[in-house]
Amino acid sequence: MQYFSTLLVFAFLPFALSASSTPPEGISEFCKQKNEVPHLKDDGTWGCASSICTSGQDQSTLHKDSKTGNWTCCPKGQKLDHGSCTQPGGKDPIVPTPKPGPGSCGLHLKDAKLESLLRALLVQCFPHEHASLDAFIQYYITVLHGGIDLIEVIYKNGCDGPTVDPAPVHPWWKCPADNSTPCKWLPLENNKLRKSLAATSDHKVLPNPNLPVPNYKYPFDTLVTKFPDDDLDIYVKDQKLQAQGSGTSYLIPAGTSGDDVYYKSPKGAQVQFYGACSEDTPCIGDEVVTWQGGKPLTPTAPDVEIDVSDYDYDVVFTLADTIVTTEQYVVLADGKKVGTTHGRLSLGDDKYNTKHIAKTTDVGGGAPGALKSIANDGFWGSFRIPKDTKKVSVHLDYEAAVWPNYIFEYRIDKLCQC
Repeated sequence: MQYFSTLLVFAFLPFALSASSTPPEGISEFCKQKNEVPHLKDDGTWGCASSICTSGQDQSTLHKDSKTGNWTCCPKGQKLDHGSCTQPGGKDPIVPTPKPGPGSCGLHLKDAKLESLLRALLVQCFPHEHASLDAFIQYYITVLHGGIDLIEVIYKNGCDGPTVDPAPVHPWWKCPADNSTPCKWLPLENNKLRKSLAATSDHKVLPNPNLPVPNYKYPFDTLVTKFPDDDLDIYVKDQKLQAQGSGTSYLIPAGTSGDDVYYKSPKGAQVQFYGACSEDTPCIGDEVVTWQGGKPLTPTAPDVEIDVSDYDYDVVFTLADTIVTTEQYVVLADGKKVGTTHGRLSLGDDKYNTKHIAKTTDVGGGAPGALKSIANDGFWGSFRIPKDTKKVSVHLDYEAAVWPNYIFEYRIDKLCQC
């Protein structure tokens, strides 16, 4: 109840301040008889002051400003007309409002003795709790100063006023926005074939994507997708994974050891592996161009151009180093760099470091070679190509070993539409 009373005081505080900023009629008349002006003292009571005009102002023009409510005087040479200072003999000059200097608005608050006025108004609301009164006033003053500081920053930066923050931008690589169904990057099995899992009522190591690899580590967040009629549970270090979306996909985090991933399926099951969506593995829609062999490149002829002018939509261009994985490539859209091939995403920012190139690994060629390169330690990359791009250029940027030429595979997919 006491907390509610405090909130009510806070809500009606502006009205109390407005009412108390005007001197009582008797004080105004008393000060006028003494040729003085009403003055609000530190204790919140009203008295009379001899003058509040500066040496450059005319005391005979003393008046209460209709906009600010403060008592003021007109500059010498101006006259008081209907409560406003005017320039004699012509139209009032337009005087720009000066921008506040740093901290000046806060000083005006102090000069107005706002804290004293608050204390005089609210002391009756806290008759036995002076500490609570002090805390409340300090809170109110702090909030007010915070707002004023923001206005000063806005003026300093030359802005017209506060702006509303834009709505959150949905990441271009993620679909759908509400995570209701986990969309996917590329399938990691050759020809999108299902991988069969033998029946087991006990935990059994889950085969890694693509071809078996000793001491396998998942190179990026990977989705294991089962099919609706299959009875399958997935575990990482004996921790059962929760199915995502429609209940058919399980997420294995990047860097997880293959030996730590188990499954249990009393009747056996079939699965497919996909890359989970990220900025480096964006959600894809329809396949536009299946895996294609790029033109072999050499250090003396390191560039090739691929025509993409027929697409009036954004596409995802995926490139993978094949045969012996020794290269790093740069991809450009109409001459503008869009990215560089890299190693496994579990390396973090170090994934571009060419020391991670598996110089002696032969993953083979064609689509199987590309998928084996991606699922293991080849260098690869998926890049967003904006619509209206005319050509994609692939540039051989680094080769870790000397070969007559260097081979890569690429494919093109539509960007997933949410």
